[in-house]
Amino acid sequence: MSFKPAALATGEREALLESTLQVSAEGAYALPGWGGVLRATPARRSGIGLAALRRIQLLPRSGAEQFQIGPGRPPRSLKKQYQSAGVPANRRGGPLLYSEGRLLFVPGLGIDARAMAAPGDAQMTLEWLEQATSECAVSMLGRDQPRR
Repeated sequence: MSFKPAALATGEREALLESTLQVSAEGAYALPGWGGVLRATPARRSGIGLAALRRIQLLPRSGAEQFQIGPGRPPRSLKKQYQSAGVPANRRGGPLLYSEGRLLFVPGLGIDARAMAAPGDAQMTLEWLEQATSECAVSMLGRDQPRR
């Protein structure tokens, strides 16, 4: 005999999702409601400025998002960007990260080019790790690394 939990209704699932996050230091930030961990690492370029990371909103996809994959490239729908990048549908989960209404980061695609900090500014790069891989990532953190 096996147990299979009933699927959560949309409203119930959304009630379990974290809605805000403050990234203030390098480390792994557990987001169990979203099924993974957000890893922040200092960067010299192509990262997000620390000011924007202090007030992050975590949102599910709505279908109207536009993502710019690189500087000088046109913004396109997430669906088209995922298809172009070859990201399979089952790897498109996790929260979209926003700051002050501006899209910062998309799991599987990375940092929106419009959100990248200027060279020389203090910044972090982000990586989304789904639950299966995030447990390994968190266990690999040293004791001196902050866990969120």
